[in-house]
Amino acid sequence: MGHKKLKNIVWIGSSREELKKFPEPIKDEIGYAIYRAQEGKKHHKAKPLKGFTVF
Repeated sequence: MGHKKLKNIVWIGSSREELKKFPEPIKDEIGYAIYRAQEGKKHHKAKPLKGFTVF
């Protein structure tokens, strides 16, 4: 059986430690969303981030 090549995760600042403080059901859903992103896919609840200007 072939294995998928997952993209690396880059944690910014204390984001990983802060995520660990969330309740288990939330961590599970965020963890699955991160996994989907690593696969190059999108979680069904994910939305594009809007309202920021890139310079």
